[in-house]
Amino acid sequence: MLDRIGKPEATAVVSSAALRWIALLCYCAILGCLLSRHVSWRDEVQAYQIAAYNDSISSLFHTLRYEGHPGLWYLLLRGLNVLFHSPDVLLGAHWLLASLNAFLILWFCPIPLTQRIFCCFGYFMLFEYGVICRNYAMGALLAFLFVVVHRRYIFRRHSFEGLNGGFECAYE
Repeated sequence: MLDRIGKPEATAVVSSAALRWIALLCYCAILGCLLSRHVSWRDEVQAYQIAAYNDSISSLFHTLRYEGHPGLWYLLLRGLNVLFHSPDVLLGAHWLLASLNAFLILWFCPIPLTQRIFCCFGYFMLFEYGVICRNYAMGALLAFLFVVVHRRYIFRRHSFEGLNGGFECAYE
């Protein structure tokens, strides 16, 4: 349609960046609501208690030999316990980790934006890696960070040189 002076009307199109920010804010708000209603399970509280009530880092790692989770999660919980002295820090840390996961997916994943949004609001990203306070979100965050760094800096710098050489050797 034309307006009064003959120019086409500007349509209200949401840009890709704005849509990503809206999706991230919605994800953070929904995750915050779900975490506020979440009752900690025994294994979640056990991880916090192991991290909080060991005397030193060496005794923490001595205790962790009986646990199945990596030590980085316990070190994060121990550091946050030093600052806040509350089991609720577990929920806050997990909210932050899950929000960073959603950020990495929304900004750096090489699939269409609608699929990235659906991925963030799916069962695994929202519940398993978002609400359940275990080390899964930290593992996913480290994996996503590795992929982002590898794609942006390492993979592009080498630009298939080794791969092309491998194909040439295989077809001689």
